[in-house]
Amino acid sequence: MTPLEHHDHALLPLLRRAERALENAMKLPLRCARSTLFMLSFLLTTHIAHAQQWDELTSAQQDVLAPLQSQWETLPAERRARLVQRAERYQTLTPEQQAQVRERVQRWKSLPLEERERTKARLQQWQSLPDEQREQLKQRYRELTPEQKTQLQARREEMRSLPPEEREAIRKRFKAARSLPPEQREAIRACAEGKSIEEAADCLPP
Repeated sequence: MTPLEHHDHALLPLLRRAERALENAMKLPLRCARSTLFMLSFLLTTHIAHAQQWDELTSAQQDVLAPLQSQWETLPAERRARLVQRAERYQTLTPEQQAQVRERVQRWKSLPLEERERTKARLQQWQSLPDEQREQLKQRYRELTPEQKTQLQARREEMRSLPPEEREAIRKRFKAARSLPPEQREAIRACAEGKSIEEAADCLPP
């Protein structure tokens, strides 16, 4: 029996119990039925999430998630479930898109620990923004010309290539500039247009 067949076989009794519980819930008052269905959904979800052991993954999923094999059993069940979903999506990508994903993963692994922590913090900050504000920022990016998007990406790459101390100093100066009056920020933006990240930093107040 393969791990996947074992997983399905182990799930059968729970599915039979779910079917019986569903039949019984239909006979209960609405409030009781809702409570029963909620608990049933929770049990099913918990069982499936906790069933994601390494040996229960398909060979294709293991190929994608191989860098995480040594720490797989220590990851929370919810994260394992999300990673499995991503591995499944990865298999639907074109070879070019898969190559881009692998490149991003390698780039992430090559970052110093402090940089990774800062990136995680920025991601959490982004996720904490109201939906309306996130949509406004996405719209601003969509409105950029192809040349502006290319320039923005080039600056990101240049920033990553700087020594950590210099990168942190520039980041602090740009962060401080956010509190400047709108007219001054616009003047800085015009000064920095078309320049490298280090040249653009010279447009900032000391």
